[in-house]
Amino acid sequence: MSDLVAFLTARLDEDEAAAKAAPGSEWQAFTEDDVAGASVYDEQWLLLYPQRYSHDNKLSNKRGATGPRYIECTRDELAAHIARHDPARVLREVEAKRRILAAELDCETFHGNCHQRDPEHPAHCPTLAALAGAYAGHPDYDPAWACDSSHR
Repeated sequence: MSDLVAFLTARLDEDEAAAKAAPGSEWQAFTEDDVAGASVYDEQWLLLYPQRYSHDNKLSNKRGATGPRYIECTRDELAAHIARHDPARVLREVEAKRRILAAELDCETFHGNCHQRDPEHPAHCPTLAALAGAYAGHPDYDPAWACDSSHR
């Protein structure tokens, strides 16, 4: 399980560093109907003003590329999604996940959710596996950590 803990710790450190490097803290989205138009602002500055693109615009240098997914959504939806995941929220989520990780690591003495562990896979903690699942697209993610019906 130490590989899983190291993996989670590294991902949380990366999330924290990215959030701290981002401008501002609390972001707010505006819709196209607002004076600012579809955009995202921090406490003081314009951060993002998504542009409209047609599928005919060349947006990729890769042969056969059909265009990014954001072309399909409205600028309002894109701005709202980005603002919802502002640095302040990311830092709160990192702190919450670190608390969960610490509680699970202390599970042997704390007697938290240890009853959920599979006796045939004692090192498999479903809580930590679920946290790691958010990073399943990372190259260091081990599919063996996945929560599936055999580990519940």
